[in-house]
Amino acid sequence: MQYLGIDVHSQASVWCLLDEAGEVRARGKVETSVPALGELVVELSKEDALRVGQEVGTMAYLVHDAVAGAGSEILSFNAHQLRMIASSRKKTELRQAEAELRERVRGIEAIGRLQTLPGVGPLTATTIYAWVGDVRRFPNAKALAAYAGLVPSVRQSGDAQRLGSITTGSKALRSTLVQAANVLLHRCRRTEARPLQAIGARVHTSRGRRKIATVALARHLLRIAYYVLRDGSVYDPKRLRLEGSDAPHAA
Repeated sequence: MQYLGIDVHSQASVWCLLDEAGEVRARGKVETSVPALGELVVELSKEDALRVGQEVGTMAYLVHDAVAGAGSEILSFNAHQLRMIASSRKKTELRQAEAELRERVRGIEAIGRLQTLPGVGPLTATTIYAWVGDVRRFPNAKALAAYAGLVPSVRQSGDAQRLGSITTGSKALRSTLVQAANVLLHRCRRTEARPLQAIGARVHTSRGRRKIATVALARHLLRIAYYVLRDGSVYDPKRLRLEGSDAPHAA
């Protein structure tokens, strides 16, 4: 079976031919008329059966008659609905992958402890665990934050020092933590999340500082995760200390 997609326009239409594996076999342009479309379908269907698809539009009946008259099957579809179906399938596949991931890491005790942090779910906890590995390779929480690219760069000129943008580091770990910080700052309703949200609120003093506050909170989450992994502990809001301290945050 071959598959022919036609992008129909009033004067000329663009077509693309795929094989069963979805590989492109040929492309071209054809006049939007019954004779020209019929001739194209006959030519392309010589080697194998042909199934044709077109988007519903003002020329849909003309194309349907030309293709059907040439002896091939034609399907008409609504592009918006097709995109919705494709999106739904992707969401279903993502949910299935997340469920499988939860099942596989269920027995890893450290990942369970990481999930005691507000805003940190199974995916974020697994990402932290996978990227950190043996936490003892980092001398302190600040070193781990630097590894993730969540520490401000320092610019020095003479005796003056200025903090710049965050350092480069593990993009996957950093982006995951930033997403977790966003959830924690704006959507988490857990009582134990309030001390961490207060840290973000102290930084988020204006609309322009929202991103800075989110990154600061992501850095704080990772620093707490460091002690959770190092000490075999869980998140305890009562032991939360001010940003900038390398003393334990959780036990």
